Amino acid sequence: MKNIQIIDDAANCTFSLFQATDEEDLRSLPRQADVLEALNRIWERPIRKQDAHGIHGTLFYELERYKKWYREKREDAVDAPAINQAQRRRLFATPADLAQLAEICRVGWTQKSSSID
Repeated sequence: MKNIQIIDDAANCTFSLFQATDEEDLRSLPRQADVLEALNRIWERPIRKQDAHGIHGTLFYELERYKKWYREKREDAVDAPAINQAQRRRLFATPADLAQLAEICRVGWTQKSSSID
């Protein structure tokens, strides 16, 4: 079972988690009718967040406005303005990004320490 967080456009949205089988992977279902049938089954299997072992996906249900930020439908491909600096550094940085950051820190530290002398 996979745990899916479903976020809808309701003002009282609870960001609830539901369990889905591998066969209910919404990305692989060919027809809209299959997706709706799978969603009906998934809605019947809520799971408490404290009992879940991870979140395997997020479904933005009827939230077209998020397509702008999640064009690739993956959190690690979200547009940079949508995430904060810590997320960019700690979660999504490539080895090249980290090397560049290390160089900036090294140069900045060298400049500061030479000005102290």
